[in-house]
Amino acid sequence: QYQQAINEGKRVALMEKERDDVFTVQVGNLPPHEEISIKITYSEPLPFFEDGTTEMRLPLVVAPRYIPGQSLWRDPVGDGVECDTDLVPDASRISPPRLAKSFDPAVSLSIDVVILWDNKYEEGEIRNLTCSQHAIRTAAGHDGVKISLARHNEALDRDFVLRWTVSSSKLRTSMLVYRDSYGDNYAMLSLIPPYSHGRYPQARDIVFVLDRSGSMQGVKMGSAARACALLLNTLSPHDRFAIQSFSSNVEWLNPHYYSYGTDGYFIPADYYGVERGQRYLRNVNSGGGTEMYKALSSAMTALEQRRDSYRRVPVIVLLTDGEVGNESQILKEVQQRVGAARLFTVGIDTAVNEGFLNRLAGVGSGTATFVTPGSQLEDALVTVGREIGSPLVVNLRIEDIDSGLELSTIAPSKISDLFTGRASTVCFVTHGVGRVRVRGRFVDGGEFSIVVNPKDIALPAIGQLWAKARISDLEDRYRIELSAQERIKREIITLSVRFNVLTRFTAFIAIDHSEIVNRSGHQRHVAQPVETPAQWEMEKERTSHSFQNYSSDKRRDQASYKYSPTPSEPTLGCDFAPLDNSNMPMSPMPPMSQGFGGNRGHSESKSVPGGRPPMPNRAMPQEQTPKSSDPLTGILGRVVDAVKGFVEGDNNITASSTTHSSYSQPVYSDHEIIEQAIKAFQDAYTDVYNGHYPSIERLDKVRQDVIELLLRNNGLRQRLQRLFRFFDVEVHDLISGLKLQNPRPVFDQHRYSFQDVVAEVRAYFGGMSSPPSRKDGSFWDSGI
Repeated sequence: QYQQAINEGKRVALMEKERDDVFTVQVGNLPPHEEISIKITYSEPLPFFEDGTTEMRLPLVVAPRYIPGQSLWRDPVGDGVECDTDLVPDASRISPPRLAKSFDPAVSLSIDVVILWDNKYEEGEIRNLTCSQHAIRTAAGHDGVKISLARHNEALDRDFVLRWTVSSSKLRTSMLVYRDSYGDNYAMLSLIPPYSHGRYPQARDIVFVLDRSGSMQGVKMGSAARACALLLNTLSPHDRFAIQSFSSNVEWLNPHYYSYGTDGYFIPADYYGVERGQRYLRNVNSGGGTEMYKALSSAMTALEQRRDSYRRVPVIVLLTDGEVGNESQILKEVQQRVGAARLFTVGIDTAVNEGFLNRLAGVGSGTATFVTPGSQLEDALVTVGREIGSPLVVNLRIEDIDSGLELSTIAPSKISDLFTGRASTVCFVTHGVGRVRVRGRFVDGGEFSIVVNPKDIALPAIGQLWAKARISDLEDRYRIELSAQERIKREIITLSVRFNVLTRFTAFIAIDHSEIVNRSGHQRHVAQPVETPAQWEMEKERTSHSFQNYSSDKRRDQASYKYSPTPSEPTLGCDFAPLDNSNMPMSPMPPMSQGFGGNRGHSESKSVPGGRPPMPNRAMPQEQTPKSSDPLTGILGRVVDAVKGFVEGDNNITASSTTHSSYSQPVYSDHEIIEQAIKAFQDAYTDVYNGHYPSIERLDKVRQDVIELLLRNNGLRQRLQRLFRFFDVEVHDLISGLKLQNPRPVFDQHRYSFQDVVAEVRAYFGGMSSPPSRKDGSFWDSGI
């Protein structure tokens, strides 16, 4: 629709969602010297604490993000500076170009905030009003307090963070109910935790995961290390802790200095242990990529491998700026492996990735806290020190009294536990305006119960907040329930359209049909650069701290004459067919006796006496010298044929024409090679889980054959990106584990990735849809 309006010469605007707090706005056919105004209205619940403190955070800049994975052989799907990769297929949409230093952006920032008095329900005053990153001026009036920026030339290089405290005679649990024009009632329940003496009923095993990547250079690294040291001081002698720092690789604090109390990487949180941890933190230096996926996976493995875990609460505390592009991969790993552990996030940056860190803490049953580098960390981390560990109230549930509560509409579906000092918000749909009862269990075993009376209020935002919470629940399910993705997507789109809530599957579009303003069809495309975030001190020659595999970049450069499909702008929704994981292998891996099915290839069962069938090997073509009177013409002709076949995905690419090439027998189809490769690793998983060691030579040969096949066949590699990633990167880890004679932890770490590979291969050879490409726009699901 957007591209059609552009082609017709009409004014048009398009807004799309890239991440939870990253959006792209495009404006088309704007004539010279003409101005337009775009008004965006959104609703957001503010975090609220028992002392009355609340916070409003307005993101103003998209910070550079670490982009892992292999570069894709296609045109970028956005206007950013990063290449799309197999792990971040939309990297070019979340990496806008950066303004040169001291360059005038010609952007004027004006912020006005009005905090309204609520005399009807809560009489009181607003105090302790602070803005941590901007100078402000305030004015109190009859309706409320107005806050404005004190300077007119503020750069859009840091978040606007406003905090204040509401003075009230009594803070209590409350429920607001809004009735919309359709007659539906939407309720928002704010749960205030009961009073606690702050005692922890159980000992804790805490893994501190510290980001030391290149984006943390300077004051951010010092603030993160000091925050971790402050949290160490909150531990009791009964606790144990481990410290992991990560960039492109993962490094652990060595516990071998202790002769007692150690368990894997964990050491006692006594005086000597804490002092050792603080000494380690004083020597942490920043640099490299942000391999958060590996770091969190390693932290969860460390918790799983504890010898003594009885009555010890497993906890992970992540200290980072959150600037990564593969959020979906990380969230999926945490969802599938976090188990009984709790994950807490501490975001440290002037432009922190708040949306991702909030979502990560949510799926990890923890909380998220955000601090500004160099600020008073002690005050900001007081709450975190109390929260890490057991909450006050768990197993919360809502029961209807006389409100007509629809239990299936509760969002989030898993109600957050109540932690000391932090309120929790739940939304749901009711048939009327009535009371509900909230039940739960104190950590000491006592029963928690409270009856909440409703307050009728004319606030449409409550309905939107319920829709946003419901969509977040559905997105969490979409990420891991491959077989139900199509149904979940339809429900997300329905809620988005009904409540005007933007999602990854929908877009806001406005078209001016009143006149044609561009009859000539001449267009000039301009991508608006953004500021580099304040206090970022990473290397300037490459503003983004992404990491690209060298061999992948080299192959990309060599294929500069590749075919490029016609770009097409994404419109409302996208076409994405789900992958069926109903038959995905679990550990130990079952044998694959029936293959993948489908009609794209054919394989026969071949048996070898006394052993497993050998991995089929496709020999390299035998090149013969063509007969040509002009050697240069002959060489150029063969090169042109090779490039043409390469970009069109020909399976049999050689540097000579097909009439002068031959393959050694036997010749196997792509289907057969990939099927035998999958079977080889299923056999390897079976061996490892049965206590045996599979052949390293065989697995390495399998890996080489698959990589050779996918490099030769460009089209197949784009459709089997997970397969390529697994054999190009993750198989190295599996083989390393075998060489160290400790394969089980590594095979466990990559088990879910292998299951995704099997699902992808079955989907492709079974005739289902292919992985993301620019043409069909299905990359949109990658950021869920």
